[in-house]
Amino acid sequence: MGDVRLAVYAVPLAVANTPTTPLKARFGEAIHLEGYTLLNNPLPPGDILQLALFWRTSAPLDERYKVFVHLYDANGRIVAQTDSEPGDGLMPTTTWEVGQSIVDRYGVLLPQELPPGEYRLVIGLYRLTAPEQRLPVWQGEKRVGDALELNRVTVHRLDARE
Repeated sequence: MGDVRLAVYAVPLAVANTPTTPLKARFGEAIHLEGYTLLNNPLPPGDILQLALFWRTSAPLDERYKVFVHLYDANGRIVAQTDSEPGDGLMPTTTWEVGQSIVDRYGVLLPQELPPGEYRLVIGLYRLTAPEQRLPVWQGEKRVGDALELNRVTVHRLDARE
């Protein structure tokens, strides 16, 4: 008899085709975030953070990018994350057509031991072949860095919901 491994997958739920939080941000020269939907906030440790990002491109993309979804604590430490090509790898950016709306869903599993508190939800994109090369993020004419904070996520004790 060998070892048994148990895998837990964070499967995103279905969402509407329009974001509940409209937003205008540009990643690099042509990738536009038009908004997002955060399905469950607040939530307990061990739960799945459900996020949908709504993308559009204004020019053909010849580079494949990964999206990162990070949850940071007050000390700037990543406490939960997922990194994936859009559509869980099924919608690479090189297949996006100009003007096409892309609904990109993520499920981020929160650690069971995550303490109650407020956490920053941050996203960004980087080249598939060079993870250290994040795309710059613009809001209007202002460059805001190489990542975008979407929201704050509140984690509460399980008994706080009852």
